[in-house]
Amino acid sequence: MHMADALVSPPVATGMAVASLAVGAYSIFRIKKENKPENIPVWVLWVLLYLQHKWSTLQFPELVQVVICVVVLLLSALIGPYGGFLSMMAILLLQCLLFADGGLMAYGCNVWNMAFY
Repeated sequence: MHMADALVSPPVATGMAVASLAVGAYSIFRIKKENKPENIPVWVLWVLLYLQHKWSTLQFPELVQVVICVVVLLLSALIGPYGGFLSMMAILLLQCLLFADGGLMAYGCNVWNMAFY
């Protein structure tokens, strides 16, 4: 679940944002070191499928949602842990801005809880 802004104090929000951005920077470093730019289209597809799943919870039947979840799981296995972390950072930011899940102040905590773990 997403944390709401009201649950996080400013010092905690700052600390978690710094920790999450540090792991994000390390992920970018590792991806550049491994030299896997061919995975970028897969990341974009992963983000779009996840957001479509989020949006489809109101519109599509259960079977379609399960298929989308399985495809997202398989794509996450293809992009690896570092690409998955960066993709989840992007997804959580888009969810924060488009769907009002969490908030900007709780973004670092949500990234740490949902992308890192």
